[in-house]
Amino acid sequence: GAGGGSAGAGGTPTNSDTCANPPLVQFTGGAAAFTVNTVGARDDADGTCNVNARGAEHVFRLSLPQPKDITITAARALGSSANPVIYVRSTNCEFGTQLACQDSASAATAETITLLNRSGELFLFVESYGATPGVMTVAISLADPTVAPPNDECSSALPLTFDTSGRAQVTGSTTLATNSNSSGDQIPSCSTTARDDGRDVMFRYTLSGPSDVDLVVTPADGGSLVPIISVRPLAQCASGLLANELGCGRDSNLFAGLPATLSLFSQPAGDYAIWLDSALQSSGAYTLTVQTTPTPAPPTNDSCSGPLALRFDGGVAIASGTTQGATNNNGASDPSPSCSNGAATEGLDVIHSFSLSQLQDVALLVSPTGASTLRPVVYLRPLSQCADGGVATELACARSSTVTPVQTTVTRLPPGDYAVWVDSDTRSARGTYDLQVTLLPPTPLPMNDTCGTATPVSNFAPGTNPTVTLFGSTQFATNDNQAGPNPTCSLAARSNGRDVFYRYDLPTGSHSVSFTVSQQPGTSWTPVLYTENACMPAATQLACFTSTSTVQLASTTLTQSGPGTFYLGVDSTTVVGGPFRLDGRIGAPPNDQCTSPRAITLSTPTVDNSIVDITRLSTNDFSNTSVPPYPQSCTTYTEAGKDLVYSFTYTGTAPRSVTATVTPQSGFDVALARLEGSCSAASCVAFDDSGGGGTTEELTWTAQPGTTYWLIVDGYTATHEGAFRLKVQ
Repeated sequence: GAGGGSAGAGGTPTNSDTCANPPLVQFTGGAAAFTVNTVGARDDADGTCNVNARGAEHVFRLSLPQPKDITITAARALGSSANPVIYVRSTNCEFGTQLACQDSASAATAETITLLNRSGELFLFVESYGATPGVMTVAISLADPTVAPPNDECSSALPLTFDTSGRAQVTGSTTLATNSNSSGDQIPSCSTTARDDGRDVMFRYTLSGPSDVDLVVTPADGGSLVPIISVRPLAQCASGLLANELGCGRDSNLFAGLPATLSLFSQPAGDYAIWLDSALQSSGAYTLTVQTTPTPAPPTNDSCSGPLALRFDGGVAIASGTTQGATNNNGASDPSPSCSNGAATEGLDVIHSFSLSQLQDVALLVSPTGASTLRPVVYLRPLSQCADGGVATELACARSSTVTPVQTTVTRLPPGDYAVWVDSDTRSARGTYDLQVTLLPPTPLPMNDTCGTATPVSNFAPGTNPTVTLFGSTQFATNDNQAGPNPTCSLAARSNGRDVFYRYDLPTGSHSVSFTVSQQPGTSWTPVLYTENACMPAATQLACFTSTSTVQLASTTLTQSGPGTFYLGVDSTTVVGGPFRLDGRIGAPPNDQCTSPRAITLSTPTVDNSIVDITRLSTNDFSNTSVPPYPQSCTTYTEAGKDLVYSFTYTGTAPRSVTATVTPQSGFDVALARLEGSCSAASCVAFDDSGGGGTTEELTWTAQPGTTYWLIVDGYTATHEGAFRLKVQ
């Protein structure tokens, strides 16, 4: 074909355009270099990496009587417009198996293919991407072949040799290793891709007595290996049954280059097999480190049957201990410790105890010491329920995700006996620690901790003062509802919740009254809100709503007849409470239509100007069937729900990005629309209803100085209504 190419020192081949007679590349000293010009050549073949754009190519033959590693590089020649693509086939030029294909996005990038341990006939296709023929330079080098690892099967597992400190370290590579798993294998359990197509090698070690064994696989710097490590009894090395896996470790994110770790505790004397595997079809060099340590005797306070009693001096008790040799006394399905799933499922734990003779605040502090790897978790239970992993028995829980101290304070702890659990966030995090327990004066109760001391909602009246915003906290409140029956919508609130109370008076007549409770930013607790016509035990519950998450709101809407006094309970589903905002409204919201939008101002990192509102008493004025309707760009769904209107005027002097966020109560499938130019459904330019009930929706845009925007808080369907928080920041 026209153009042609020159191979080695052998001049210009006359027929390299097709597979009919590809020229043989001649090597000198294990290398070859030549130029290829695809101008005038035909497109007779395509690699898998260039099957769509295609391009004219030339073909060359490589004959390797002995196995070699081959590196092939093609680059655009100086002044050429070529965009190189290279691919290699084996055995047969036209129909052989493609071994590799390389095509990057940039024409200026040299393309490189490396083939390991290859011999026999190979066919190299040098192509120029699409309609960009031209001159390219090709360089090929041969090197001694990379060989398959000698420990690629269980039968050839390499023995590890431990030094006097019980440490063994070896280096190697999984390159050219095979997958020794069989179809249907259940292990390695921590990686499906390792079972399906991972490249694995095997090691074996012997323990002369019970030992803790820590294994780490560290990929070589810059390598692509995603390591998986698992251990089996040596006699069951080739078994794929889950029952024969003693442990499996990986990087939690399966990132290339990050180590995989595995810790095994109290392994009996015997022979064991290590599978060093790989995920995501990766391979590469690694360092395997195995550290064995004789298993220490279990601490005397390893279980609830033998907690170590703390002794106080001046209201402070300090104890030192270790989780080395301890076991995990929690059940894998226990909800406690609630702050650490790792501590519940695998952490090593010990228990201390103390007694209180009077009501106290109690501060708990756990600090890792020495060379400890402990990532501490501390939690508190009544001593009589020490082994009960239910959430109702947990009085406090705190964790650290690193080897740093962790602390928490339990307020208003009544007289009694208590168990302090010192745990670890992961099974491999263990070691020595100091525990400090400090007794403090009890935190005073909120003034409105009982219904009898309910805070009056002042300046709240129809017409004159139809809205009210109050701030409070359940953080240090007690639970006044254990006898029930209210709040009926939450057994958890009755059993554990911290509650405070408000009361409001209504004049003669019928009134629509709405209240919404929302957690303050930075807190994490699940609110419950309910209304009663009197204090217990004479109370009749009029309404009750519980949120289903720590970010959603709780609200009630009632039609009530006055005159009369009514009571509002703000509760929580767990012993964790916190600060909140309580918003109330008498009557329908005035911002139901564009004639009277409610203004909202920009929130800052230090000032929260969000609005809490409720759509239950509004009407449906904006939808894809309203007059005028939403435009097509704002009709993801019908949006036939009730809606409210807000106006936002940007007062800055330069354009800036702003985000409007609406957070609804549980179950409320809320939508958010932005209007520009006028307050009309037809002026909608952006819309978000991407989530389901209770999901936050948001819109981000570049606000222009002096420009007013209208925000519509809408509902997905006519049945979706409720409370929400709207914030622009």
